[in-house]
Amino acid sequence: MERQTANILQDQQLAKLDHLAERQDQIQERNSTMLRYLVACTSNDQTLSWNSRQIGSHCRYKPLQKTVPGDGFTLALQAAHGLHPTIQQAIAALNPPPPVGSLPTTFKPDVTDYDHLDILNLIVFYNQDFEILPNDSIATRIKKLQWFLTML
Repeated sequence: MERQTANILQDQQLAKLDHLAERQDQIQERNSTMLRYLVACTSNDQTLSWNSRQIGSHCRYKPLQKTVPGDGFTLALQAAHGLHPTIQQAIAALNPPPPVGSLPTTFKPDVTDYDHLDILNLIVFYNQDFEILPNDSIATRIKKLQWFLTML
């Protein structure tokens, strides 16, 4: 009887330790994400400053680091509403989503070279819609992307 009680107590203690280890892993992951977010914001401040000084019809922007976790697949689908179905079908979800602090691999420095799909894929990457509405023209979408990259 005593041995059985001791085994039960030991199992309970092991379960508590497992739970504590899981919580510690969750806290470490959250802290790591927060640190990546702070580093990305600091870097983005410098990039925004640089981007905002670009003048002319074919500015060469630098990409911002990702600051919003997850992917914006749903946001991109909403922004693509009303576009040609082949554009809507070409939007690709990112699995797994890129981590906070990463840069888009498909970024083009001259945003005037972007088409609808390029912008939609950036929405997926950044998990931000750049305030783009479904009925926005490509020129308006490019202006909104420029605003995102410069905050001007």
